[in-house]
Order: sequence, then structure tokens, then C-alpha cells
Amino acid sequence: MTDTAAVDDPVVREIPVHLADILRGNIHVVQFPLRPVYRPMTSKPVQAKYKPSNSMLSLDYPLHTEDHYNNDDDMDIPPRLTLQSSVVAPVSNYAVGVFRDGQLHLTPVTSVLQMRPTMSHLDDDDGDDDHDMEAHPAPSSSNVVAAAAEEVQVQVVKRQSERALAAMQNSYAYKRSVVQSEKWTDLSINANEDDEFEQLFSDVETPVVFDVTPQAYLHALSYRQDDNVIALTKAVHVSRNHVIDTYKIPAPLAKTLLLEYAVLNPVNRLWRLKLPDDSEATWLR
Repeated sequence: MTDTAAVDDPVVREIPVHLADILRGNIHVVQFPLRPVYRPMTSKPVQAKYKPSNSMLSLDYPLHTEDHYNNDDDMDIPPRLTLQSSVVAPVSNYAVGVFRDGQLHLTPVTSVLQMRPTMSHLDDDDGDDDHDMEAHPAPSSSNVVAAAAEEVQVQVVKRQSERALAAMQNSYAYKRSVVQSEKWTDLSINANEDDEFEQLFSDVETPVVFDVTPQAYLHALSYRQDDNVIALTKAVHVSRNHVIDTYKIPAPLAKTLLLEYAVLNPVNRLWRLKLPDDSEATWLR
């Protein structure tokens, strides 16, 4: 950093960072559906369940079922609203940060769960209808003969389409059976002043050893090994504007990363990741 840049953007404070590992693997960001301002979610959930293998969270909220909420006598409104999660594909690294005594404590986020209302009570109603249909008596033999005498339209379907449809249905049925086969694990609902909140802090003062190659550092920046990171690690030369546009990062950050982990070719003014024996003289040979 030049002297002019240091004057324009001075460092006003240095904050020690602690990595808390006690709750690693147990921190999830939960996204709730938007509700009208005049009808917020006022109560806390009365029951929480979780399927760890499928990363599925279920929360039950009580509903008002007084007379003025149920004007239709034929409709049986469930006493609870159940929200069930689906996993959101991660696009970056996230962490929960808490300040205390001038220090920042970070705990990695495991996943992002997006909550949606579940309609399981409608499935239960469909099951009741199927049960009622099974209870009806079978049609008489005369009705069967009359139905057989009616005109029948035959439609020819390609065998390949039937196979593709069967494969799709089997795949969905298999995934659904895997999810349903896992048992729910009951969770306890704790307030933020409980002991679990204290596990977000770390008392360890041991410095973190940071000795990695530029390739390993760039891989660590990406939550998943995406094509952009792999292409950069294999690139012969790139420009700073290419790094800014590809990774959507500010220009000063791109410059800092390139100065630290890449070497500049003075001939074409392009960058390449550093090798163990890289120096400016390497380009001039």
C-alpha cells in the first residue's frame, strides 16, 4: 500500500478475531416467509423437529381457532401452522459473528434453511377420502357388463415415453421414501440468554496457523469448487478487471489479493498465481 493510499484510507481500529468451534456444524440460518405488517408471527414455536440427514427443520406455531376465525362449520381448521424447510444451495461462506469486549467471535454457518408452510393436513384429508371410497360397495355385475359394452377409445403411447415417465416417478418416490424413512428428532427451544448462547464465544488465545498455497487459499474462498476458481488457478495470465468482473469484488480487494497471491508480468501487465520460485526476474528471462 502506498503512502497516499494510507492517508486516504487510514486504519482506525484493529479487532482481534476468534474462531469458535463449539457449535460448528450446528449453526443454521433460517429464512421465514414474509407476512403482512398487520399480521406478524407474534408467538414462538411450540414444537421443533429436525431431520439431520436430510437437513429438514419443522416448526409448529399455534393458530387462533375461536368462532370468528372459523365461520365455515364444515371446515376443520388445524390448531397449528407447520413450517417446513428446504435447503438453499450455498453461494458463499457464512459465519455468525458476535462482539464482546472489543473482540469478534465467529462460528461457521452449516446451512441456510428456507421455511415454507406445509400442507400435510390436506394430504390427510385426501387419505380420508380414499378411505371413504374404499368403504363404498363394489358395483354389481350388471353395471360391469354395461360399462364393458360402451365404446372404448384406445391411445397408443410410445414405449420410451412410458419408460421415461416410470423412471421419473420411481426417482421421486425413492427420494420421498428416503426423507420419510428418517425419524424426526425433537429439539428444545432456548432463549438467547441461555447457556447455548455462551457457546458462540471462544476463550482460546492460540494464534491460527495460516500457511497455505495461493491455490489452496482461492479454493477456501469458494464454498464449492466452482468453475471460476478452478479456471483462475489454472490460468496462465489474467487482468485485474477480469478478477473484479468474475468474482464481483471491489477493485481494492482484487488488487490486494493479486499483490499477495499473484505475480505481475511487466511486459503485458497481466497477473498469474505465484509459484514457489516466482519473481519478477522470471518474466525477463
